[in-house]
Amino acid sequence: ERDHSDLDQSNELAQRLATAANVDRSLVALLEAQTDNFRLLDRRLGARRLLAQTELHVAQITDLLTYSLPGGHRDLLGAAAAEAAALAGWQALDLGNPQKAWEHHETAKTAAKDSGNPSVVAHVTAQQGYALLDLGQSAQAAALIRFARETAGRQGPAILRSWLWAAEAEALAAAG
Repeated sequence: ERDHSDLDQSNELAQRLATAANVDRSLVALLEAQTDNFRLLDRRLGARRLLAQTELHVAQITDLLTYSLPGGHRDLLGAAAAEAAALAGWQALDLGNPQKAWEHHETAKTAAKDSGNPSVVAHVTAQQGYALLDLGQSAQAAALIRFARETAGRQGPAILRSWLWAAEAEALAAAG
């Protein structure tokens, strides 16, 4: 005989799986638009006012990703979660919290791998290097950004490749 709490947990799992199964391109587009709006708000209001909201947004997307099955729109959710978590990481850096920034970028990298998109992986990996820069670990930052750039190779948009070179140069300059 099953315990009542076991039944509740099974029902919760079934509900989460069903919700994730209903994710489609239009829902992912709405989530990405929300991330873009958080970026715009961040520029106008600052990270102090936005980080908590951005973290809730990341939690929502990663929850959907956690319960989505391979195929379907898991790759799109992965990209959306990666970009949202990277934004939260950047906001944490703006607030002088490299520990929280590092954690958000770890979430971003995990989600980026689910996206299967090397450009997303390279972007969030390189951006994590800024947490190292904030800690004064510029040589490690340069190495991490170089790894991201080399991993991306010639794939992805030219603007990303340019940004990767510029980020690496910034870290190398900080390293002397």
